[in-house]
Amino acid sequence: MAAGNDQRGLIGALLAMAARTDTTGIIEQIDLPTLVVVGAEDTLTPLNLACELDARIDGSRLVMIPAAGHLPSLGTPEEFGTAVETLLEGLAAPS
Repeated sequence: MAAGNDQRGLIGALLAMAARTDTTGIIEQIDLPTLVVVGAEDTLTPLNLACELDARIDGSRLVMIPAAGHLPSLGTPEEFGTAVETLLEGLAAPS
């Protein structure tokens, strides 16, 4: 997937990621419905890190997608979409 992108765009994205601010110290301040999604085969941010993130965000929901890697929204879009839909349905106002 990366090979099909413009090199300047990839370089820009990598530079932006390298320069981003570390906000892990304020994770506990998140006060919004939060979905933590992790692929079971993710080696960059594995399940144990997703579990730690989930534990630090009050009321968050953790979804582990089997057979998915680091980008489950791209690799397993149906399963990812179902996780998002489930979260959103839970937010819908009662009729």
